[in-house]
Amino acid sequence: GKSYQGPSPEEVFIGNPRTREGYGCYAPVIEASLQKILETVPGGEQFTVENLTGSSLKTLESHLEKGTPVMIWATGKMMAQTPGTTWTVESTGEQFTWQKGEHCLILKGYDVKNYIFMDPSDGGEVIYEKKVVEERYRQLGMQALSLKKSYHLPKKDWQSPDCGYKEDMIMGMTMTQKILAAH
Repeated sequence: GKSYQGPSPEEVFIGNPRTREGYGCYAPVIEASLQKILETVPGGEQFTVENLTGSSLKTLESHLEKGTPVMIWATGKMMAQTPGTTWTVESTGEQFTWQKGEHCLILKGYDVKNYIFMDPSDGGEVIYEKKVVEERYRQLGMQALSLKKSYHLPKKDWQSPDCGYKEDMIMGMTMTQKILAAH
């Protein structure tokens, strides 16, 4: 077979993000893009990008409880992931195998059995069983990012129900979806 060389999805988006032939990228690339965008958009200074890679979904639930949506890496429609193209990463010399179906979703809620997402490819809310989400999330390296509002208030004030968390969560999700659509 052919031998391929290329960049790591931890360094850049692999392929063209505006076509179906593009592969994708991992959390460090989106984190850097979000930080650049936040530096240029009005109100961006009010938000902080937090790399939550390695966090359990239970830990991510605690972010949701504080009103912070979380972007996770899984697979489209939570389909079983399958190995795709393998190449040698130019910067490390290591072999890398792309996982077909890699996909980012915005985790926005949960109940006892399910996780609730905003899915940029479906344009709306989708619900998947926790067990399936946990498996897909693990398979894609437990990658997660949050875009949270930077509060500069005493902790007791953060916990006030009238602190605007719902509005901030909606604003954060909207901003994240626009960023995903642009990449």
